[in-house]
Amino acid sequence: MITNLELHNILFLRSNYYKLRIEVDYKKLEKQIHSNKKYLVKYNPRKNIERYGIPITSLDGGMTGIPDLDSLPEYNKLNDTKYTELDFKTPTSFYHKINFKDIIKPFEPWLCRSHIIILKPGGYFPPHIDSDGFTIDTFRIIIPISNSNYPKCFFMLHDKLLQFDYGFMYIMNTAIEHAIFSMDENINIILNIALCSDSVKKVQELI
Repeated sequence: MITNLELHNILFLRSNYYKLRIEVDYKKLEKQIHSNKKYLVKYNPRKNIERYGIPITSLDGGMTGIPDLDSLPEYNKLNDTKYTELDFKTPTSFYHKINFKDIIKPFEPWLCRSHIIILKPGGYFPPHIDSDGFTIDTFRIIIPISNSNYPKCFFMLHDKLLQFDYGFMYIMNTAIEHAIFSMDENINIILNIALCSDSVKKVQELI
């Protein structure tokens, strides 16, 4: 039986970063996000960094962001829990409000912890790796919505500065070091997709 680590290696055999043949109406999404900013909550509230989010899926369908927009390793350690990205599968009211099912349709069966991320000017994610190297249960899809490119934003994957076409889905290997620093308000959609043979095959169909 093929392991998740082997599936992950297959997924990123071509590259650590590539664009899929799926394009969404990012201008419409940007307007919907701005009109629903009342749902914004702090991302990883223990950190004094200008990062905010709106849950697309959550643990129980709620919109509080707890623990949906927290650092799961930190939350688990503080609360003696064992949540993983796979536990956050319940669509929120925001998911239904923007009809997100149509956007995520190719990957809907495997959608788990997903959210809008908004970085305010000076907001950042320092260099980090989203895996311990032993357990890889998901892979990451990013949909850039606004101000995601240089000079508005530095989005680094290892030593490569990424430049996006807005509204397209990008697969990114977040098991290698990556970092983001925003000079303007920056909006991205972050989707975590359960790693399995079928989800990897779907990616290969859409490259």
